[in-house]
Amino acid sequence: MAKLGYTSTAATGLQKRLLEGNGELKIHVRVLGNVLYMMASQTSKVETLRSIEKLLLDTLLWPRV
Repeated sequence: MAKLGYTSTAATGLQKRLLEGNGELKIHVRVLGNVLYMMASQTSKVETLRSIEKLLLDTLLWPRV
């Protein structure tokens, strides 16, 4: 039976791949069950947020990209 709620490990693979990064950027996130939490500073530059967004989308689509 699959783990549900806080005991779920569904997001841990994504967490690991984001922390491995893409050579230029590594993203540290928190996982609680099947939810992945990300937070940026209020002073983050738009370019930085776009880079994070691209890495997240590329990682979510992996290995289909």
